[in-house]
Order: sequence, then structure tokens, then C-alpha cells
Amino acid sequence: MNYPKKFMLLVWLAAGLVARAQVVITPQLPAAGLFMKSQLWNLAIVNSGYKPMAVQLRITITDQQTGQLVLSGYSRQFMLEIMPRQYTHSELGPAVYHDANPSYQVDNSPAGYLPIGHFTICYSLLAFGDEGAGSLAEECLPMDVQPISPPQLVVPADGDKINSQRPSFSWTPPMPYQLFSALQYEISVAEVEPYQTPAEAMQNNLPLWRKTGLLQTQVEFPSILPALDTGKLYVWRIQAQNSLLPVAASEAWTFRVQPAANDGRNKLPGAYYELPDYPNSKTVRVEGRLRFVFDNRDNQAEARIKLVTLGDKSSESISLATDRIKLAAGKNFIDLDLTTVARLSHKSTYQLEVIAGSEKRYLTFQYLMP
Repeated sequence: MNYPKKFMLLVWLAAGLVARAQVVITPQLPAAGLFMKSQLWNLAIVNSGYKPMAVQLRITITDQQTGQLVLSGYSRQFMLEIMPRQYTHSELGPAVYHDANPSYQVDNSPAGYLPIGHFTICYSLLAFGDEGAGSLAEECLPMDVQPISPPQLVVPADGDKINSQRPSFSWTPPMPYQLFSALQYEISVAEVEPYQTPAEAMQNNLPLWRKTGLLQTQVEFPSILPALDTGKLYVWRIQAQNSLLPVAASEAWTFRVQPAANDGRNKLPGAYYELPDYPNSKTVRVEGRLRFVFDNRDNQAEARIKLVTLGDKSSESISLATDRIKLAAGKNFIDLDLTTVARLSHKSTYQLEVIAGSEKRYLTFQYLMP
């Protein structure tokens, strides 16, 4: 038997195990603010062996949830001295990256951004010698890459008092925006009890409305749900998702719905006429003030009003001081002072037109000077 050769093989294997045990890698990733690929190469290496070695550092990044390979790369070859040593990207570069997963929209350039998500990064230090390449040390650890800036809420502003009971919500995307390959949003709106903070309400209360899969940074409160109450405090928040995985959440902002100036609480005495949605021949008499009810079924923010003459001067428009009125959800009680309209004649007949979105309503009246 060839005992000398077997003995030498065992010695070589033992030496490799000793060398492996004498090299330690300590990655130094930042606890927060990790978003550049160059930051991956900040680490300390301790070589307590008996000689310097030609080595190369390799990294692999996998998705914590799916196990899919996201990115891998390697440094240039360098000499590992017999001493503890700090290394940075400038000393180990230029780094080369490959196997980038297109699902994560990874930038292949050495100075590019990391994808957003929760990953596992593994470091492997390979030695090069006459016998070939061998692994000296390995180290794996979790890695969370967060956006530089989460979604920023825009309207309703924090603590705002709004007029609409079905408001519009808008926000800005997390930044840098180009890091995301499949960005979506989830909005949550909840009621805040008097004893709660906004964060507690958002965490503990059942949402009045939650909508997922939003692709745009604006959405309106749905018309199929009951309108928001003017006597309550509400909180809203946006959660950003990339490839259906959460990446960042906005702050929680509060708002109230204040009673509109022209709703039923401010209804003035006198008859308020219902407006049909077609011109009719029925004529009502109006003395000085025209009061009518407009049912805002489409939740429009405002309506356009117009007066036209009927009779000999059919369809002649009458100029008004303002041709627009603000609307709230539901029934709006409108009071128009016609005494300021100089062109109205005593006992003449006119037609009121109210237009809000696709809705049109009409009222024919005879004007009597007070």
C-alpha cells in the first residue's frame, strides 16, 4: 500500500482544517441606513495562522422568505496578512456582481443600490494556492434593507379639518423610488377613541376601511361605505409593499370632518324646494331669496349654477355674483340671495340650473321683489 501518499493527504487535510479554524470573518453592516452595495464590503478578518495567504471574498444574498438567490459577487484577490485587519470596499474592489435576480430589479453596477427587503447574506473567504482553492471561513447573517424614506402622507394633513365626508387621500412613494420593481400600497382608515393615541388606534382598532393593491398614490373614500361622521376623530396610514412584501409604513395622521356651512344644521327658515332632474312646467313663486335642496348623490365637491330667463327672452343667461357653490355629501340646503341680482324683473319667470358632475337639476320660478 502507498502509505506515504495517504499520510501526506491526511496532513494536507488537517492543515486545511487548522487554517480554516484560524480565520474569522466579522461583517460590519450598519444597523440602519444600509442601502448601497459598497456597504457590504465593510468587515474585519482575523488571520491567526502561520503565514499570509492569497484570498478572495465572495458574498451571496438570498431572500429570507423564499430562499431565492438575489445577488452574488466577489472581490479582487488580495493578500491576507497575519494580523487582524479592517477592510472596506475601496480595499477589496473593484467588486464584480452576477446572478442578479430580475424579480428584484437589482442594479448590477458596483456603486448601485441594494434591493429593498429582508435577506440573508453569506460571506465566504477562499484561499488560493498550489493545491487549488479552498474555503477558509464562512459567516451568514440576516440583512434588512429599508428605504431611505418611507411613504410621506400629503392630504388630509395631520390634524386637518376637512369638509368632505368622503375625502381624497394622497401621499408620496418611498424613496429611492427606482429601487422597487413591483410597488403597491395599502391604506387603512380607523376611528380614534378619546383615550387612544393615533398609533394605538391604528394598531388595535378594526379599520373602517382598508384597501390593498393600490398602484397610484391617490385614492378616494369609497361611496359604497357609510360617510364619515362629523363628530369623530379618524387616523390614516399607508403601508408600501414591493412584490407583495411590506417594505415601509408612513406615519399615522389624524383628521376630522367638520360640518359644511350649507348643511342642515345651518338651514334657514322658509321653504326649500326639491330640484327635479328634468325641466318641468311647474312654477314656484320666489320672493327675494331662492332656497333649494340639492342631493349630492355623486359626492361632488362643488356645483355650477346658472339662471336663464323664460318667456319672451327665452334662454338669456343672467350673471350672478358667483356661479359655483361648495357641496357636502348628501343633502345640501342652499340659500341664494336674489336681491343682489340687478337684472331680475318683478313677476318675470326664470329657470335655475344646477350642474354637479354628470347631474343636472332644474327649478322654474317666478321672481317677486320683496
